[in-house]
Amino acid sequence: MNRRTFLRDVTTVGCLGLISGCLGTGSVGRDQQDTTTSPKIQNCPTFGSDVDRVVCADRGSTKDQPVFIESDEQPFTVVTTNQTVETLGLTLHNQADNQFVINPGAWVIMRRGDSNWSENASGERTEQSITIGPESTHRWSLSLTSHPTPYTEEKTFITANLEDGTYIFAVFGKLIRGDRTRRIECQAQFELVKKKTTPTSLEG
Repeated sequence: MNRRTFLRDVTTVGCLGLISGCLGTGSVGRDQQDTTTSPKIQNCPTFGSDVDRVVCADRGSTKDQPVFIESDEQPFTVVTTNQTVETLGLTLHNQADNQFVINPGAWVIMRRGDSNWSENASGERTEQSITIGPESTHRWSLSLTSHPTPYTEEKTFITANLEDGTYIFAVFGKLIRGDRTRRIECQAQFELVKKKTTPTSLEG
């Protein structure tokens, strides 16, 4: 669910990072052979390099996938004329019997244009890798404005300056199956809608 935090409590947040070698600008928009598609995302583009699988579908299409990301709500609506901070939750689920290793800061946000996707925001090289065990999750909290929330191992807080549009949030990880490691790119699509509210007066 969309959480709203009053701006009077706002300062800043961190928790941004990047897995070395996962994001390659030369691969933007390249289709993967081994993919899981959704009606929302055509051709399942990939934004990483050396990726074995891309999972870019919603919950209904990914329930049989080993790992996937889902967003809390559609669309992500941000009110720009009040003193609140709206946040969008994005949850990675590991349904495999194996460990999924990620850098929680290894994320990228791509915006859809007329004919391709372009990068709007990405993490910084500051975070350490963590292991998501079987039947476990990791959660990202995306906001357009920073807010003071303590760091936890279960949640990564990110801030990005985005305009209205269609976006893909993507992260990269390694699924460990014995001696075999598969690099998986997990994506969640969301619509961002900014709106203004008109103050109303109360009649006495």
